Amino acid sequence: MLTSARVIQRLNLRQCGFTLIELLTVLLIIGFLVGVIAINLNQGPNLRSLSTHAERIMLAVELARQETVLTGEIWGVTTQRDAYGFMRVNEEGEWQTIEARPFQWRKLPLEYELSTRLLGERQSNLQRLSDNAQPHLLIFPNGEVTPFEISITERQQRISKYVINDGIQRTSVQGIPYKPVSLKGEKSGAHSF
Repeated sequence: MLTSARVIQRLNLRQCGFTLIELLTVLLIIGFLVGVIAINLNQGPNLRSLSTHAERIMLAVELARQETVLTGEIWGVTTQRDAYGFMRVNEEGEWQTIEARPFQWRKLPLEYELSTRLLGERQSNLQRLSDNAQPHLLIFPNGEVTPFEISITERQQRISKYVINDGIQRTSVQGIPYKPVSLKGEKSGAHSF
């Protein structure tokens, strides 16, 4: 004979399982995650490395912005086709390359190429100096940055990542180039060098 305690215990056992909808939902989520992982693993090592280099530049610029706010100094960023580095003004008033990590001069592997483009109308074209005596982008103590786009291109597949800063907001990595928001009749003020 079943006592009331055993009846309640049997009812509780029936309620302890998972419903079919819950199981299907979990399987769907697991399938989605496996798909995302498979897509990421199928990307070649160069594409993952391309993203890594772009993110490294983005983080270095953001760290430099924090340093300029803390020190009150004006810093600069200089780029070449295969390298980039940071600069600051020394006691004599001349630009000097920063040797401390993570701001030291970084050379990219041969399969990558950098190009820099100034954004916005308020910036004039900066002249490239072969001895890197002057930076191409400036970082000010108030956190502002010369609006820029640094593109990193994988030479063989011609795939690019873009490190972009509009001058005020955080630096970001994008898969597409910067496209200014303009009003009708207004021209884009992007300058290349």
